[in-house]
Amino acid sequence: MNDDVVIERLRNALDEVTAEVGDGVIALRSRARQRRNPVLLAGSAVACVALLGAAVWVLSRRDPEPVATAPEPTAAGPTAPALPTTTAAAIAEPLRFALIAADLVAQTPTTVYEGNVEWTAAWVRASGAADGLLTLKVYPAGAWPDPSVASVTPDPTDPSRELVFQSFGITAEQRSVIAAEVVAGSGLPYVLPNSDWVYLGSGDASRVAAASQVYMADDDSSPRVVRLQEGSFSFQFDELLTATTITAVPIGRFDGWRAVQADGSTRVVWDADGLWVTMTISPALADRTDGLIAAVVDRQQTSPATPVPAPQP
Repeated sequence: MNDDVVIERLRNALDEVTAEVGDGVIALRSRARQRRNPVLLAGSAVACVALLGAAVWVLSRRDPEPVATAPEPTAAGPTAPALPTTTAAAIAEPLRFALIAADLVAQTPTTVYEGNVEWTAAWVRASGAADGLLTLKVYPAGAWPDPSVASVTPDPTDPSRELVFQSFGITAEQRSVIAAEVVAGSGLPYVLPNSDWVYLGSGDASRVAAASQVYMADDDSSPRVVRLQEGSFSFQFDELLTATTITAVPIGRFDGWRAVQADGSTRVVWDADGLWVTMTISPALADRTDGLIAAVVDRQQTSPATPVPAPQP
């Protein structure tokens, strides 16, 4: 018989004695003038003492429960590259821009958090994005993991950081030459004093909050998806660097850039009075891209967008 069984039986016996003594107390109260029975009370007391003694003896033989201790501190490992990361949380406020399409249902908007990059900027060739697009991101020195896909130079203002340039429409050699022209600025941390390149935007990208909303078909398994995302300047043009073509496109009264990816998806980026917006269209909607872009409505404008009807079966 193990200790746990013995303890359980002792508990049951103690419960019986307690009940018996309780019944005796009730009987004594109802017969207040009757003389107490010393034999019954003495026997109950002896039984309690014996049972308690046995319980103490059994418990003394049990191994003590292990005490949780804090883990020993471990040495910190190498710092991971400060690459952009993304998380999301639901929000209640609607986005400024919306999509009006009969067969695509608006989902709950979210706030998307991106960050871990100290600063970012972008420039476009004066002749158009098809002729060249350049992005800059500032990282701690040595943090960029793949120099083969970028031009990496020391930060002229801080040797503990490095400048990472990526591009579209120009060769790696051309990119390196242009990157060498970037210098510290007065109003901005870095400037590109070259008249062939037009400044698009820049900003602190260590913590960026952008509002995002997805539009999709009623069937959750459908690949027909459009996403609108808007916020401050951050990584909008980095998403265009892998495109096969980039062309100019108007979105209402704003000028934008439309990039077609190798997988058939489309990304459209535009600056709405300082609010940067990205529209991502899935490959399954590639044949409707023009109509979907025209169906984007600015809630701050009175002129309506052109609604897109549901495709006929």
